[in-house]
Amino acid sequence: MVNIWPKGGTSNSSADQVPTKLMYTKEEIKWGYEVADGANDSGLKPLEWFKLLLQERDAAPSVSKNRVDPTTCQPEPEGRQPLSEVELTMEQETRKVMGKLGKSRVELVADFLNKVKETTLVSIKRTYWMQSEVGAKVEWVLTVPAIWKDAAKNLMSQAAKEAGFGQKGVDFKLISEPECGATWALHAIQPSQLSVPQLPP
Repeated sequence: MVNIWPKGGTSNSSADQVPTKLMYTKEEIKWGYEVADGANDSGLKPLEWFKLLLQERDAAPSVSKNRVDPTTCQPEPEGRQPLSEVELTMEQETRKVMGKLGKSRVELVADFLNKVKETTLVSIKRTYWMQSEVGAKVEWVLTVPAIWKDAAKNLMSQAAKEAGFGQKGVDFKLISEPECGATWALHAIQPSQLSVPQLPP
């Protein structure tokens, strides 16, 4: 597991996750803990939440003909609820910076994934004393929200391919976040700690 990230301080250098942030400068692409809050020299703010842009927002919720809110006696809306003010502001800000940079959502995700891949390979080489990953089979597993539609998953696969992860189904695969969490839990639980519950007579 990679838990040492570039520019990670004493409180976060051993974190299991890295912030999903990008900052484009004239010299380089900064990411994760390298990205400070606030605008850079060009006046552009850090890019955040761009992974979620792969999933297009649904249109305004339609109104159900069958369900009624007992408190208002009005039909309840069905489908996705409107974004909160904070979510909407963050998404609008990210789209605005994307427009100024001329970057697509897939390019942003690809740039971030490429940085994660580079850091992971360095960690693998350091841990296993490998001079090169040539000859070693690396299979990548990327997680996506369980609610994502096929269109969003396809964009994620496209971003992963552009980031150098290889071919989907051969070099990398996508799984849902709940599936990933459940798989990790099964591996982490010691068999000796499991017991069969006794049913009452």
